[in-house]
Amino acid sequence: MVEAALITPLVMLMLFGIIEFGLLFRDELSASRATRESARTVAAAPRDADYDDAAIAAVDESLGALSPGDGDEVVLFKAAVDEGTGRPLDHPIDDPDPISTCETSCLRWEYQDDAWQPDLSKPGWPANPSDPGTGEQQNACAGEQDYFGVYVSINHAFLTPLIGDLFGGDFDVSDMTIMRLEPFAGTDTIPCAPVAP
Repeated sequence: MVEAALITPLVMLMLFGIIEFGLLFRDELSASRATRESARTVAAAPRDADYDDAAIAAVDESLGALSPGDGDEVVLFKAAVDEGTGRPLDHPIDDPDPISTCETSCLRWEYQDDAWQPDLSKPGWPANPSDPGTGEQQNACAGEQDYFGVYVSINHAFLTPLIGDLFGGDFDVSDMTIMRLEPFAGTDTIPCAPVAP
């Protein structure tokens, strides 16, 4: 009986640890899937003026059963891929956190009140269609295509407070995907690259 009293708490801790690890792994995979699906959606339909709405819809659908919570974040950005880095365009290579400090080519959303809302409190939201974050400014000419990035951050809330306390409480799980826009031959009304004013 004494042995059971000593072993039971350890077995329960291990059991809940396994459950928590599984849920954390699920959140990580969900963030990864959401970034891939969103980037693929935009890459497959370049020069679309409503690409941002399509990207957010892809994130929302990918996170489906996960139920995003207040404070979760999505950032869409025109990406630079020089020197093996994936970062927002016109951003220093040595910046340790280019997503949070992106000011020129990022579109941000935050999950609030059961919906994705444009986050206008942070810099980077384009003020007009000539800014680099809009579909009209994407270059999709063959051999010159732009790169597009999606960053998703979701909060992982621990199911068991004791396990959460061991890891320092809830934390954010994030992922980023960058894809090159598919070549677009252009039409009479929509050329493959931005037209100079």
